[in-house]
Amino acid sequence: MQIGSLTLENPTVLAPLAGITNLPFRLLARAAGCALVCSEMVSANGLVHGSAKTAQLLASVAAEKPVSMQLFGSDPDITAEAAARVQAAGADVLDINFGCAVKKIVKSGAGVALMGEPAKAAALLGAVRKAVRIPLTIKIRTGWDASGEQALRLAGIAESCGVDAIAVHPRTAGQAFRGCPDWSVIAAVKAAVTIPVIGNGDVTSAADALAMRQKTGCDAVMIGRAAIGAPWLFSQVRAALQGQAPPPVDLTVRFEALRAYLRASVRFFGERHACCMMRSRLGWFSRGLPHSGAFRESIKRIDCEAQALEHLAVYEAVLRRREDEGRLFPPGKAPWSAPARRGHRGAVGDARQQGRHPRHVEGVDGLDAAPVAHVVDRLRRDTRPPDRFFHGHAADLGPVQVPQGAAEGPDGRSTSRNNHHRLHALLPSISKLPAGGCPSGSTR
Repeated sequence: MQIGSLTLENPTVLAPLAGITNLPFRLLARAAGCALVCSEMVSANGLVHGSAKTAQLLASVAAEKPVSMQLFGSDPDITAEAAARVQAAGADVLDINFGCAVKKIVKSGAGVALMGEPAKAAALLGAVRKAVRIPLTIKIRTGWDASGEQALRLAGIAESCGVDAIAVHPRTAGQAFRGCPDWSVIAAVKAAVTIPVIGNGDVTSAADALAMRQKTGCDAVMIGRAAIGAPWLFSQVRAALQGQAPPPVDLTVRFEALRAYLRASVRFFGERHACCMMRSRLGWFSRGLPHSGAFRESIKRIDCEAQALEHLAVYEAVLRRREDEGRLFPPGKAPWSAPARRGHRGAVGDARQQGRHPRHVEGVDGLDAAPVAHVVDRLRRDTRPPDRFFHGHAADLGPVQVPQGAAEGPDGRSTSRNNHHRLHALLPSISKLPAGGCPSGSTR
């Protein structure tokens, strides 16, 4: 796929997600085969007025390229100046947000508010196009109503102003992320313009990506929320679009991604800040796995990288044992082919909703009743089978080793099975991220 002067290696794009698509997460997506990653939303006003926090959002490393940086703003002159700074920072693509429906963004006249003001949108795009030479894209919604007329009108304006591609999220401003996206709006925009159109909206599997391209004719597929906790979705979509079988997603893939994400976050944000973030984010990767609710509870107080790695080692050891016994999942349930549904509560949440204490849920007793740190100590000290972990089945895990490097997992298994995801190929770049700041050599 071609976006202006940029050629993408495959038609997959990471959607910009506020608070999510920071540098460590983008590295995961690129490692999984995403062709173009996108930053979080960057405020044009904050960038021009010298906000250090805003400038840090532009931090980038060579391993994630090509990278798109997304701006939001309402003033043509300020947005144009911010666009020039984004280009100087080394962005490969500049994206302008026309779809954010968050109230504070809309009140400022930016985001989806611009879809209701075509003259102002045209002035802003014209000013930005004059300010930058790199490919320029926009991300839009259906508009303020379900007709799609505003999307078609803005698409025409964008093409006439020299925009190189359009990403369409076919939900209205009022829908936000609720309801079903109307993919026919993507098809209508594709038919109305000659520049590439990127489809976005509820692509949660490789089958969804194939269906979207077939029904809309879009040139590429943008994946957002479904990639949270499942960055390997990009490799599955890429394989499906190339007519190949999706690569398997097993425990090795999941825990390699977890450790790479943790280490990159510690190096970029600093250990304390990163571990506070990881208290919730590591749990993203356990969706659909046994004991996921208990694992999320266990990591709520981690405060250092070593402690987080220890928790991961124990959780992986528990799942490995279940896998070896052939009972990682109940018969007929093996969600490796697609990410689990967002918002699934798991056994612990189901128990609480039904008025039962989660400690009494079968399959959660050991992990939920005792903090993982205590279980680590017990596994190291106790030679007896840890039967509370395994529902009365005799099991001997042996000593649980906290992984010190990327060469092997906590149970001594080689991680070479994960070569197709190329996670380790990015570790040299990740290791260069200084703790608590932007990467050395990056631009702000």
